This record gives sequence, C-alpha cells and structure tokens, in this order.
Amino acid sequence: MTTVRTIWYEAHLLSDRVGRRAREACERLGPGVHERILADGDRLAQSAALVAQAFYKHAAPVWQALGADEFGRWFNLGYTLLTAEPTQRDAALAFFTVPPKVVAAVGTARLAAWCAVGRRVCALSRKLGATFFETTGALLNRTDDARLDEWVRQGVRLHGLAGWRGEFMAQAYFPAHPRCSRRWAATTLRRGRTSAPRCSGSCARASSSLACRADWPPSSPTNGAPS
Repeated sequence: MTTVRTIWYEAHLLSDRVGRRAREACERLGPGVHERILADGDRLAQSAALVAQAFYKHAAPVWQALGADEFGRWFNLGYTLLTAEPTQRDAALAFFTVPPKVVAAVGTARLAAWCAVGRRVCALSRKLGATFFETTGALLNRTDDARLDEWVRQGVRLHGLAGWRGEFMAQAYFPAHPRCSRRWAATTLRRGRTSAPRCSGSCARASSSLACRADWPPSSPTNGAPS
C-alpha cells in the first residue's frame, strides 16, 4: 500500500544524492531521532511533498545545532506557514531551505519574528510574500530586525505605487541588496518614479536584480497588467 512516506521519502528523496546524504546524517542521530524527523516529514508531506523533502535535507544539522526543543520550534514555524490559513506553500519551502548555519546563528526567536514579518507581506500578495521569504532568509544573520522591518515597509509601499508597475518594482526590490533596496525605494517614493534609478557600489554588485536596471519596469505594458 502506498503511504505518504513512500511518496515524499522513498520514491523521490532517496534517488537524489543530497537526499541520500541527508538520510545518512539523520541516521547518525540515532533511530529514535530519525523516526521523529520522518514523522515530522510525513506531517508536512500531507500538504506538500517538496516542503517535506526540503525539511528533511536540513533536519540533521539543525537538530545538532539547536537541540530537540528548539528543533521542534523550528519545525512548527515552517509547518504553520504551510498549513495555517492562508496557507503559504512557497513561503514554507523557502523557510526550510534557509541554511542551517543561519538557523543556528539567529535562533528560533529571530526566525519567528521573520515569519511574522513575512506573513504581513503574504497578506498583501502571496507571490510577493514568497519572494520575500526566498530572498531574505539567507540574510538573517547579516541584518537586524529594524533594517528588515524598514525593508518590508518600503517594499509594501512600492507594491501600492503606480498600479502594475508598483507590483513589478516590489518583486524586483526584495531580491536586491538591502542597502541598495532601501536607497532605491526611498528615491522612487520621494520622486514618484515608475522606473528605477541607476545604482552604483553595492547596487552594482546586485546587477542581476531587476531592481538595479534603469529600464525596469518598461515604460508601457506589452500584454496588459500582470496577473
């Protein structure tokens, strides 16, 4: 009989080299701990197998860094993102892909504050919220709560600026370097711009981001406003 564990763990995760290494790491924690991790993965897989797999791949180093109690809090934060209404599958996936060294450095209290901020963004736009979680998680050990709150505040304001262009700018804003993002948002909002100014320095290092392109967003839509 096919079980949820067969789907997320046996049939897919163990066919991947990273997944096999994760299993070896979990097995070294002992059978009792490994079974607890698998049971937690089963709970996640009831809603999203990919989220369960992301959780499992980082479970062993997070357990070693945090210990049993804090591991449970870490799991519950991601599980709540996945299952509490409104559900945020992409946000939960991003949560469990935060590098274990970052999780260990910031702790579960900081992660909880980050999740609370992210849920505010998700309430505005699920897509924007997913972008926030995907692009800020790895920076948690390099920025403080005040900067993160300001980053979000400016991004939310951009989302409400100039209709569909504001949505595009907000999507481009979160992946940019925090220093560049805050400077760009302040300039954009102050001048009422609908295109991003040219950047230098730290912004130039984030040149792959649409936020740092002077021609973004385009002056007029080609196929109407985005969905």
